[in-house]
Amino acid sequence: MTNATLPADAALLQRIKSGDQEAFGLLYRRYFARLSHFAFRRLQDAAVTEELVMDVFFELWQQRQTLAAEGNIAGWLHATLRNKALHELRARATREKHLGVFAIKQPAATEDAEAAFDARLLQARMDTAISRLSPQCREAFTLSRQEHLSYKEIAERMGISVKTVEKHMSKALGLLRQDFSEYQTGVIVLAGLLEIVLQR
Repeated sequence: MTNATLPADAALLQRIKSGDQEAFGLLYRRYFARLSHFAFRRLQDAAVTEELVMDVFFELWQQRQTLAAEGNIAGWLHATLRNKALHELRARATREKHLGVFAIKQPAATEDAEAAFDARLLQARMDTAISRLSPQCREAFTLSRQEHLSYKEIAERMGISVKTVEKHMSKALGLLRQDFSEYQTGVIVLAGLLEIVLQR
């Protein structure tokens, strides 16, 4: 399908509101790269950027029937992502402030030991959460987060389409986000922090 024959955003939005997954996939591919570029320029963190953009599309699908975008889906996507990026920046500043105060009050050795212990408990909890994913969903998530493969590489390794990989990742992130809803840190960032602490 050429650019000239691609459906307009308003038409895709109407189809998405009726539950059309193909239209959702077209919109995802149309805006994923530009939204990622938009967020990365502000956050300078590829993992957090990917999670926030995925979260925006997850929210779009969840709210599709009541979405008041009035045909301007690009504006809705950018506004939603901008709000999430600002929230992440504020949360990041708060975490850095608290970590700075904690570092002053606690001896370095004690802090490292406690952080490693907490990280192991949290890692065990995350392992349990990941084990509850479906086999293919778990494999896609593991290949992405532990072997750091791209979606295309995962698709080739598993013998499935890139679109199916995207669906598995979206489902995995959504379920893990529910399990770790008490953490302001995103699931991807949380997994990265665990990896850093446990490798010390």
